[in-house]
Amino acid sequence: MNSIDLRHHRNPAGSGLRALESIWADFWFSPLNPKMVQMTRTVVGTVSLLLFVSYSWIGNNWFTDQGWFDSSAGLFLVGNGVADTGAEFRMTPFYQHPNLVIPVSIVGMVASLALLLGRFASLAALVAFVCLMFFHHRAPLLVTKCEPLVSAFLLYLAFVPTSLYRSERGYLATVGIRLMQIHFVIWIWFSLSIMLANEGWWTGESVRRLLEDRQGIIPSTWGTPFFAECLSSLVIISQVVFLACVARPSWRHFGFWAMLVFTVATLIVMADWMYAMTILAGVLSLSMLPDFLTKRFAIPS
Repeated sequence: MNSIDLRHHRNPAGSGLRALESIWADFWFSPLNPKMVQMTRTVVGTVSLLLFVSYSWIGNNWFTDQGWFDSSAGLFLVGNGVADTGAEFRMTPFYQHPNLVIPVSIVGMVASLALLLGRFASLAALVAFVCLMFFHHRAPLLVTKCEPLVSAFLLYLAFVPTSLYRSERGYLATVGIRLMQIHFVIWIWFSLSIMLANEGWWTGESVRRLLEDRQGIIPSTWGTPFFAECLSSLVIISQVVFLACVARPSWRHFGFWAMLVFTVATLIVMADWMYAMTILAGVLSLSMLPDFLTKRFAIPS
């Protein structure tokens, strides 16, 4: 009987598993463009800084004992004492110590500025995240569109070392950015799904009402059914194109332009500049800049 040389016998299943393992390891741990990571961190830090400035501006009017949203009103609206509302999981010092609103805002501003400048960035992101959560848990009804994304981005950036890939924890930089990417893609997916499930986005009625309420950057007279329907279609199509381009690196510059269209349309409809900047941070995390911009941030070989 002829013997079989097992050294030259390949197991297709084993090769496939090794290839899958290699892809998984490359996805989570391969170094990314440090300059793109720094730009992402800068944009997130800027939005976070603006949020804490706004908190310091409205804090006394809203959260003190004489404020419009004092502790008793806040506890009532989050369902304090009512079963299955999750009120017991809201952790913030502002219910018992409303005078801490301004000091916490200042700490958040300092942390956001440090993140923006890349100083002690990992710790700064974590401190800014904790401060932001204090405000979210105190007044969830006042949370704006950008804040859920910004808070998640801050938490993920806490994994990213200040020195990026020049430290022993450098691999965590990729992990943090990958978490940002996944979260952002899921966010756009849910945004698109909600719009497709709402008849008002198919007909343009939702956009027309927002324009009629003068929430955008254009006059309300532009809120005609035809213009609203065109704008609504642009918003939906741009998200579809973005999601189609995410998985194909060679298509990602198309994803950048799709998100640019989405951002401009969002500004026309809602004039939410901080949400637009948060979308920009998500796009930067995916390294979707077109070639003529990417060359400016390329890593020297």
